[in-house]
This record gives sequence, C-alpha cells and structure tokens, in this order.
Amino acid sequence: MVNTCPMCLKDYTALNQHLLVTHKAWNKDERELLVKLAGGKISVRLHKCPVPSCVQGTFTRLDRHMNTHKELSAASKDKLLKVVRKRLMLDTLAGLRATNPTVPMVSRLDLDQAEDVLLECFKKMQEGPDPSPKLLNNVQSKLNRIRTFVGWMIRDKTQLGRLQFLCDVDRLREWVKSLRGSKLALSTTLNYLKNVRQFLRFIQEMPPPSSSINKNDLKRVIKELTASIKSWNRPVVLHQLRVKEKKDAALHSIKDLQECRRLALVAIPKVISKLEKHHTTTDRNKLFGLVLAYLASLYGHQAGVFLNLTDEQVSKAVYGPKENDYLIKVEEQKTNESFGTATMLLTDQEYGWLSFIISLKKKWAKGGEEVSKFLFFNTTFSQDMNLNNYLKSAWSNMQLSGEATFTSLRSAVETFARDRHGEHSQKWKKMARLMCHDTKTSDTYYTMEQTRKGRQLFEEAQEEEEEGAVSTKKQESTPPQSDEGEEDKDEEEEGGEDDKDEEEEGGEEDKDEEEGEEDKDDGEERRTKRRRER
Repeated sequence: MVNTCPMCLKDYTALNQHLLVTHKAWNKDERELLVKLAGGKISVRLHKCPVPSCVQGTFTRLDRHMNTHKELSAASKDKLLKVVRKRLMLDTLAGLRATNPTVPMVSRLDLDQAEDVLLECFKKMQEGPDPSPKLLNNVQSKLNRIRTFVGWMIRDKTQLGRLQFLCDVDRLREWVKSLRGSKLALSTTLNYLKNVRQFLRFIQEMPPPSSSINKNDLKRVIKELTASIKSWNRPVVLHQLRVKEKKDAALHSIKDLQECRRLALVAIPKVISKLEKHHTTTDRNKLFGLVLAYLASLYGHQAGVFLNLTDEQVSKAVYGPKENDYLIKVEEQKTNESFGTATMLLTDQEYGWLSFIISLKKKWAKGGEEVSKFLFFNTTFSQDMNLNNYLKSAWSNMQLSGEATFTSLRSAVETFARDRHGEHSQKWKKMARLMCHDTKTSDTYYTMEQTRKGRQLFEEAQEEEEEGAVSTKKQESTPPQSDEGEEDKDEEEEGGEDDKDEEEEGGEEDKDEEEGEEDKDDGEERRTKRRRER
C-alpha cells in the first residue's frame, strides 16, 4: 500500500522503513503515530462535529453523523474528516512531546507555524553561511532539544505566535524537574538547559513581529535558567570526574601501544598481498582496522580526522626528500576552528598503505558508479562510518588488553606524552597542537597518577617543615650560661685583663672559624628555604 509521508510529502510503500532510515525517526511511538496519520487509521468516533453550523456536540460515531449533513458533498465530508484526524493526531504528538521522551522526536507537525519559522531562523543563524558537516549535526541536536522544551511549554496554550507561553516560570521549573528525573546523562541535561537559554537570548535580541513578550518577563525566565544551570554544574563536574576515573582504569599501557604498531607492521603487508589477488570485504575491513590502529596509537587523532581524510589530501601530501616522508593535512575535523588542519607525517611505507587504498577503490568500483572522495569507503564506495568497529576488531585480533576506541587511544597517547615531558614543557605543548588537543581539557580532571604525585609533594613539604621545626627547637632549647655568683663574677673581672690579651692573640683564628660556621649555617638556611618554596 502506498502512503504519503507526512514529513516530506512523498509516496512510499514501506513508510515505516522510510521514516526510520531517511528521517531518523528512532522514537517508536512517534513513528507509529506518523504511520497512522499517513494511512488515516485514526479513530474520530468521539470527536466533535467539524461542521461550524452543527451544534449537536460530541457523537459516538462521528463518521455516521457526517452522513446526516445532506448539504455537504462526499468529497467535502471526507476532507473534514481528514482535518479532524490530523488535528487529533497532532494533539497526540504534542502530548508525546510534552512527556519529554528519552528518544528525541524529529517531526515538527505539532508545532505552530510561526514557531516553526522562528526555529528555522535560529537554525540558519547557528549554521552560518558555510557550515561544516559537524556543525550541521550539532545544530540539529540543539534544535531537537529546543523542540522538546517548546513541546513541554505549549501544552494547553493558545495563540502560540505571541510566544507568551515561554514566560511561564512555573512550567519551566516543572520541565527542569522532569530533566532531573529523566534517564539522560547529567552532561546531556545540562546541554538542554544551555541550548534553551541560547534560544531565549536569540528571541530577546531579535524578537519576531508576532511576539508580545514583555522584556522583563523574558529576563526573569533567562535568569531562572541561569540559576538552574549553576545548580547543575556541581553534579555534572562530579559525573565527569567519575567518567574520567573509569577511563583511567581502562587506560592502555605504553607496551600495548608499541605492540600494536609492531604487529600492524607485520600484518598489513600480508593483507595487502591478499587484496591484490582478490578483493573481499573482510580483508578490506581488516586492512582498514590495522591502518587505523597503527596511526591512532601513534598520533592519537580523533575519529573525525580519519573519517574526513580524502583521496585528494593523500595525493597532494607534501613530500620531504631529505627524510623520505610525507606530510598529510586534514582540513575537516572537529577542532579545526581552534587548531586548523590536523597533520600526520608518514614514512614512505606508511604512505604506501594509503595509496594502495585509493588504488583499490578505483580498481573495484564499477565504471558508472559514483565513488566517494573520502579515503575509507564501504561496499557502496561511499564514506565508511564504521571505522571504530574496524579499530576494535583489529585490536582484538592482535590479542591486546582491553577494548580500543579512538577516544581511548587518544587518552593514552595524551597521558603518556604529558607525564613523559611534563605539563608545562614546550615538547608537550607541541605534541598537543599536533594532536589538535586542548591541554585545559585534560587538566580539568586529575588522573590518579597526578593525584599520587600531588600527595608526594604534600608529604615532602610536611617532612621538611618538621625537620626545620626540630632544628629551630634545638637552638631555642640551648640553656644560657648562668652566673655563678658575685665571687665568680669578681674573679672573672680580675682575670679579665689577663685573658683579654690571650683572646686578642687568638681572635683572628676564632674569627675565621666563626665566619666559616656562619657561612655554613646560612647555606643550610637557604637550602631549607628553597625546599619549603618548592
């Protein structure tokens, strides 16, 4: 049976599959409602009569009641019933959106037209004139979160074009409370709040003509959201620390990284020789996994660097004749706004692997079939999005410990580089730039090794303090010479003149000894002071 998709208005026989694959309608309840809307399988028995002149109220069988309107043609009756079914289904979709489902909804049929236009303007402003694929994906996720918020706020509201429903602080607090009770990750719920605040600030700066929101009311709502975000920051940071601890517990060792590259160097030529004779999907995926494991364990680049690596970038690599190596620059990657292009310097052998992949694609692609510009390709010769699976499989086949992903390898490379060269060394900063890695990201969350080193510093500082305190106490506890009475004093005075000459004779020798002891004491004090400062 052919049905018209309510989202793109095209006819499809397998509408459910179309909604799932094309529109990414992963919410099962939403998908079922859209299929019912397209097929007209919606019960309207208990709905009110849509004819304006009819005042008989609600009926048990609206379809039979419509036959009593003899003044209407059959086509008019069917049209009115379709309007009723659509209105009922849109109300059901709005109710589903108001429940804040865990799986986000992708349809916008239940939103007011003015609201939809406003979201489209916000989308264009966020994307800018030349958006990257990553930015398009981020903006779409942001819009889905905003639509969830709007769906919650518009319940039982009318005249949505005026946007006054956005200033309902009580309902806003209910929505924030529902986020706390949802199954979403804490960092995800914080993104919900930040995206909604960004949307409200967009309305505050550029309100649509139909808006009748009071500026002070909108400021109050934004302040309410800001307060919620501040209260959310502490549990989010604690959650991120727990995630960091789990990553540290599963951190790959240096031995694993070195063994990975050693085994890959042996296995890659064997797989290439097989593919030269016969092209199989299994061997191709195995080659991809080995090459990715080798390069990721060396440079620690993100998955996006390898996903967006193109044939042209490999072919136009800068050749260094002195060392017989090649410099490859990848323009499209996640952090290109901060770090520019991601770079990889490959040896002649490593560069040969990538060149072989290009030749393999051209060799086995059909003549009339469009070939992807990206280096790593799938069975249809388009961009392959399963690189992480190939990496996991290659790591497992090499029988290395743990499970490898691009993120886990990046964390290992970053951690060992920082610990080896020091957090503030120029070598570490240079390596971080090559990895397109912001050092502030990792410094925010202390690893166990960093904390262990910090504890040692505290213990050393306290040990030095105790040594200094003991030496000071000994000096203070030395008893002064006591007088032995008036007689002794007189004897000392009488013999003072005789002893004075002897003291003057040996004064030069004693003075030299005292100066040496004073210099020694000063040196010890300076060393103790420097240890305390450290």
